[in-house]
Amino acid sequence: MIRTPLFRIVMLLVFAPYVCAATTGAEEAAELSRQGGDRFRAGDYTGAIEAYRGSDRLVPLTQRHRFTLAMALIAVDDHLAARSELEALPRSSLVLYWLGRLATRRNNLSEAVALHTEAVAADPSSVKALDGLGLAYQASGDFARAVETFRRAINLDQTCSPWPRHNLATLLLEQKRDSDASDFAREAVRCSPTFAPAEYLLGRVDERAGRVADALTWYQKAIEHDPRLRSAVYALARLYGKLGEVEKQESLLAQFRSIPE
Repeated sequence: MIRTPLFRIVMLLVFAPYVCAATTGAEEAAELSRQGGDRFRAGDYTGAIEAYRGSDRLVPLTQRHRFTLAMALIAVDDHLAARSELEALPRSSLVLYWLGRLATRRNNLSEAVALHTEAVAADPSSVKALDGLGLAYQASGDFARAVETFRRAINLDQTCSPWPRHNLATLLLEQKRDSDASDFAREAVRCSPTFAPAEYLLGRVDERAGRVADALTWYQKAIEHDPRLRSAVYALARLYGKLGEVEKQESLLAQFRSIPE
């Protein structure tokens, strides 16, 4: 076929609106994805979800944006939708970790162990994957493997994350191994001096040992660093009740009741 200049002009006139529409749609999708990221970082998870879903209707989300959408869905407790978004992504160690966390929350513990095991296999150096596997073992009642896995995570950790130390300390405290629990909780605080969950654990250790003044200090520090840590607020209220300081106890109980579960 001979394509004359007139033919080219006609074709441009016919297809130009579609080309422009596609370009406009891609630009709008990119802008919505940008807004989704901004809203996610600002803690507006509902707004982030709306922006990302709007973008996805125009142009399929990139893997990075789909993962962020999944994190926003987890933040608003829409775990079913989060799982669907994660399952649409390649099975990286990080994606498998989050699928494992969601399985744990559904109390599907055999699936959680399997997913976290797969996450560790995908990246044997991942402290997060090992920590998640330890939590899955703990939830399923396999405490020996949980302790071993948390220790592996700590030994591999080069960033001094407080989480595997805190999680091991929590398990050891449940097993009444208070001295070991205290050691790992203190390590967590050394890694992150404002890490309230570990400060709460240290308060529990001291309260059990009858070191009331020290327990009060740790609980107060935990609440100072995270006023929404329900366990610490309740523990301090209970301890004030034991000490007969009813006014302080009632104030803290009111604070406790105001914190969402």
